[in-house]
Amino acid sequence: MQFSVLNDAKYPTKAAKYWQCVREQNVFLENLMSLSFDYRRAEVKIKRLQEKLDKEEDPLKRELLQIDIDEKTYGKASMQLVARDRMREIKLWSKFKKKFDDGSFDTKNVNTHQLNSYHLTMKNKAETLTSGSSQPEVFNVLGQLQSIERIKKDIAIENKKKEDAKNTLFASIMNQNPEIVCTANSITLEIMKDLFLLKETDVFQNYPDHQSLDNVLDSVYVNYYKDWSQKYIIDRGPVMTKANFQLMQKHFKKPFKCVVLLRDLVDVLASYMQWYTENPDAFPNRHGCKNDEEKLSMIMNKDGAVAKELEAIKNAFNYPDICHFIKYDDLVQNPKEEINKLYNFFNIPYYSGHYFENLQQININGIGYDDRIVGKNMHRIWSGKIRKIYNPYIEKIPQRIREKYEHIKF
Repeated sequence: MQFSVLNDAKYPTKAAKYWQCVREQNVFLENLMSLSFDYRRAEVKIKRLQEKLDKEEDPLKRELLQIDIDEKTYGKASMQLVARDRMREIKLWSKFKKKFDDGSFDTKNVNTHQLNSYHLTMKNKAETLTSGSSQPEVFNVLGQLQSIERIKKDIAIENKKKEDAKNTLFASIMNQNPEIVCTANSITLEIMKDLFLLKETDVFQNYPDHQSLDNVLDSVYVNYYKDWSQKYIIDRGPVMTKANFQLMQKHFKKPFKCVVLLRDLVDVLASYMQWYTENPDAFPNRHGCKNDEEKLSMIMNKDGAVAKELEAIKNAFNYPDICHFIKYDDLVQNPKEEINKLYNFFNIPYYSGHYFENLQQININGIGYDDRIVGKNMHRIWSGKIRKIYNPYIEKIPQRIREKYEHIKF
């Protein structure tokens, strides 16, 4: 079955295989239930035939009735054999479900995985196209593939732009120092990644000039920030994911340090939930998600900002010499103390002009956020003293989401 039904071309992910197992199992379960009703009807018919046989005196009619009883009895025996086979199939599909359910995907909502799974399926189909493929076939496969890739790109961009409150708060505080700039969600790592991925293209591999492309990669940060006047730049991005860290180690030619902001994941999800509930134009409301579980599952997809940050945090703990960790709760409860620790980590003098109430909205080099792109109030900093306010949405997080993520605490 793993070859004939659950082949990698048609079902390329564990999630796709799992949900196909669910469908196959349901078919056999429905067949078994229908068969059970037929079996019970056969038993009643045999009883009626037996009653007729007991009353019938004509020998030939009695013989015909006995034939009918024997036929119904044979039918019952056949149904028993079929039922055993259906039970075997149901148990087998159940074993496959357990095999593929490794906890990495949603087993409650079939729609959660489909964008990624269908993307890989269409890529597999695209690879089978040849010069002999018909125009409608090519148009159908490539059209669907391009649409899926556009949708995934839109979701990834929107997820990447959404920031947790700790990031905006931290940036506003640090940007009070005229010698420091903490950027908005940076695109520099995306630039480096896209440049590096050019090495996988046919054009590059046909003429693999690594040195020249590496020269471009080496200059990304220098060129991007060459017109910025600040002395210290905190480039905001998931630099500590393994892939990003390797790129930085190779292509950033200066020593660097990392600031890692930590916040319990359920707090992060509650912040998202409050934001998209109170702002109808927020991007999670734009993609056909029916409820909070679907919206939060989309936010937690493996290509989104939250997943990237978690991956970066996990790897950052392996490099305590270059990483400084700030817990969100500590930052809002003792902001001056936490910021002073950061200056000590950077080994630069503390800026006496820091203040911790009525913070300014993010504006860097005359540019602020345009939240029409991803949703109103995404980066808004509320007035008043820095403090932690209880978020009632933490109690509204769906149970399945809570069970899956509440263990991720800092």
